[in-house]
Amino acid sequence: MNVPLEKVFTEIENQTGYTFTYPGDISNAKHITLDLKDAGIDETMRACLKGQPFDFSIEGKTILVIDIAKKKSRHRRAHKVN
Repeated sequence: MNVPLEKVFTEIENQTGYTFTYPGDISNAKHITLDLKDAGIDETMRACLKGQPFDFSIEGKTILVIDIAKKKSRHRRAHKVN
C-alpha cells in the first residue's frame, strides 16, 4: 500500500514510542510502501527515507528528520570565506 510519509511516521510513533521532529512541510515527500519485519528503528528509517529529500538522526527517543537541501545550504554558508 502506497501511503504518505507522515502517516508512516505516525504509525512508527504508535508502535515504538519514538516521536518525530521534521521540517514544517513534508507533504511533497513521495508516498512509500514498506514491508519490514522485526526491523530496528535505524533500518526502518533508512527504508522510509530511501529516495526522499530527507535524512535523519536519532537523539534518545526523538527522530529528527532533516531536509537535505536545507542542511547542505546551511553547511555551505557556515564554511563560506569572505
